[in-house]
Amino acid sequence: MRGPATTSMLVVVSLAAFFVEVSNSLLLQPPATSRQSSINRNSNVILEQSSFTYSELQQSQSNNDKVREFQEIKKNVVQFLSKREYDGAKEMIRAMTEYLQEEDGLPAEDMKELSQVVDGTFHVFFDRAFAPPYRGRAASDRVSLGASLIQLQLSSESLCEPYNQIPRRTLLSGLKALTGVKESSQTTHDLRSANAAFRVLQRLVTGVGVRHGDKKNGKLHESDFNRVLNAYAINGDMTMAHKVVALQERTPNAPSLSAVAYSILLKGYGRLRDINSIEMLLNRANACGVQADIIMLNSLIDAYVNCNDLVTAQRIFGALRDPQKRGELSPDHQKLLDMEPAPLPNQRTYNIVLKGLAKNGKLQDALRLTEEIREHGFWDHVTTNTLVQAAVKARDYEFAEELLKKYTEAPSKMSKGRHQNADAYTTLIDAYSKNGDVKKAALILKLMGARDLKPNEFAFTPVIGALGRKGNVDKARGIMSYMRRQGLKVNTVTYNALISGLVHRRNDLNHIEFNANIDHSLGLLKEMMGKGVRPNANTMAVILGAFGECEEPRVAEAMTLIETLHADRVVSLRNIKVATSIIQLQSAAGDLRGALKAFEGIQKPDVTAINALLHACTLCQNDSMARKTFKYYFSEKSRRQVPDVTSFSSIITCLLQKNSLKGSMAAQKLYENMKYKRRIVPDKALVDIILKTLVEHSRTRSIHPQEVRFIAGVLRDAEKMEWAEGQLEKRKMSIQVVMSGRMADTWEEEASLFGLNDSVDREDDIFKEHGWNQVDSGFQLWGKRQAMVDDVFLRSKGWNSVDSGFRII
Repeated sequence: MRGPATTSMLVVVSLAAFFVEVSNSLLLQPPATSRQSSINRNSNVILEQSSFTYSELQQSQSNNDKVREFQEIKKNVVQFLSKREYDGAKEMIRAMTEYLQEEDGLPAEDMKELSQVVDGTFHVFFDRAFAPPYRGRAASDRVSLGASLIQLQLSSESLCEPYNQIPRRTLLSGLKALTGVKESSQTTHDLRSANAAFRVLQRLVTGVGVRHGDKKNGKLHESDFNRVLNAYAINGDMTMAHKVVALQERTPNAPSLSAVAYSILLKGYGRLRDINSIEMLLNRANACGVQADIIMLNSLIDAYVNCNDLVTAQRIFGALRDPQKRGELSPDHQKLLDMEPAPLPNQRTYNIVLKGLAKNGKLQDALRLTEEIREHGFWDHVTTNTLVQAAVKARDYEFAEELLKKYTEAPSKMSKGRHQNADAYTTLIDAYSKNGDVKKAALILKLMGARDLKPNEFAFTPVIGALGRKGNVDKARGIMSYMRRQGLKVNTVTYNALISGLVHRRNDLNHIEFNANIDHSLGLLKEMMGKGVRPNANTMAVILGAFGECEEPRVAEAMTLIETLHADRVVSLRNIKVATSIIQLQSAAGDLRGALKAFEGIQKPDVTAINALLHACTLCQNDSMARKTFKYYFSEKSRRQVPDVTSFSSIITCLLQKNSLKGSMAAQKLYENMKYKRRIVPDKALVDIILKTLVEHSRTRSIHPQEVRFIAGVLRDAEKMEWAEGQLEKRKMSIQVVMSGRMADTWEEEASLFGLNDSVDREDDIFKEHGWNQVDSGFQLWGKRQAMVDDVFLRSKGWNSVDSGFRII
């Protein structure tokens, strides 16, 4: 009888041949997401049938014949473009340039005449490739082909002047298209469009390759710079964003940085939760005399909300509503608002603050704010959706349903083909589904139909995921069949939800059942590919994560699977999500070398990938590598990425593992740096890591008074967090038991200093009620005793869960 690991290895090996066949089919016939996709499959056939190939061009004898041939090719290119056959058109243009390159002995006049025809053909293509709309995969491919032809024309040595240059109008059109596609894209890691746009911007600034005698450093509009700036900001590449700013500031006749540019930068840093850079940016804006408008102030408030600094966001909001409250602001914020007349908060301002309250689960505060929103007439679908989110965050699902009934009973307006409150319904469906209440989620789906709100793919997806978590794959397939009958797409997102639900590590599953679920997920992977649904990086991240969660990580099988898909060009090993999952997989198996190899394949690691490597160092107890990695990427002098609380949690854990005073002091220094210099708020997982580790140390050695102070300070921070009833008291009591026996005098002094005695003095009734008076110094109060490097940290960060690490929906 084969064990689960042996069986699944056979599954993976047997799938390999299938993947080769299906992935080749996918490469030849990509998903028909647009008319372009279906037509492009016939490009080579049409080209073969065309009489205008490079080899036959060489047979033309006279110049007039060549010109006529080129003009016929141009007509054929126009015909291709009218059918959206961009690949075929591009290949014909390439053949024309290759012919000219081979025939470099032609008379200058002949070459000029042919170059003129080729140039006209290029620009017929540019006019089509760079035209709106810019949304969707087809548009992205079209614009990308246009950018590659810009490079082809500029790099051509055969085209004579001025036809080896490009008109300014065309470059501006390309710039708009490249940045427009980026703004519409759902992918934030592919920077090719933004980089191509930056190269176009450089040419417009320098005049290199720009035709018609346009003046060098000719005047550009602010919007030209801001388009590229925004493309980098939404991708979180603030290094390149600042290169755009530097280019603008150093370009003669370029407009000065305005409030719009600062708004874009604030948005970028807000997404990165880089509060220090936000405040440095404000300082510079004030120094440059930038007049903040309400758009910039909204970006600032939103940045603080994203940085989880709701207090500062509310203070700025309060000062906008009441100028008398400006005195509560910091000097930089006061200076920013020191103008007459001061901007007034608008509808977006209120909704941003409401979003912050919703994120923090402050339902009552959100309700009070909505009363003011109603009074100003600012209530819209965003308000409804956000308030539902607040109710869901507070786990008040009944109130969320009441909100939906009150504000969405009548048919609402449509936005881009979608009901404007679809997100609110999906939020509640998702909440019920994650809570395991599939029946309630199904009732909300039914309610949507009753209110003329047709559920879309995103509404069904959480339910499918929930059924996967319960192991009800057949019922999930039933919903997928229903979706198809309703004309909805069962796509990669749908399958990802089912697979991630299926491999979710439930407590009631033993390791044999969990391994069986993984094998079942491989069957779903085969099924989706067989139906022409291409798996993506998210799919593989989920499956690789499941392989790593096995009692004995199934590394060999996982690597066989992903290497097969990589070789067949289905999913790349270098994709940042895939590579990060491999790092986590290798670290679960204790293979730091394998984790490093995967990390080295990432061209530009993000904070999640760096955190995964830091955690690998922690699990493998390699504090030297952890310190070097942390210093290289997060050093304040040469910061390459912005650390978060997870980054600090990993390095602090690594230092505490040393079980020495030196390690504890280094950990305390980093903890204080995180709080006071980086202004990153500690979370409950980090509090538990520090307290649990230091109490474990107290069992093997004497605790230094400085470590006692560290514990007391961390407990004080813990008091500012929201805990379930009795949880904080439980932690305090365990510390009290340990310290009273070893460092009683020092602990009493520190406890009094930090104001911790009062809550500890109330221990008796609480601890008798819950049976906690029997806690010993073995520190078992947080569950069974475990090794010091505990996966509670990994779980708390959601690294084993698709919901946190890799967003499926």
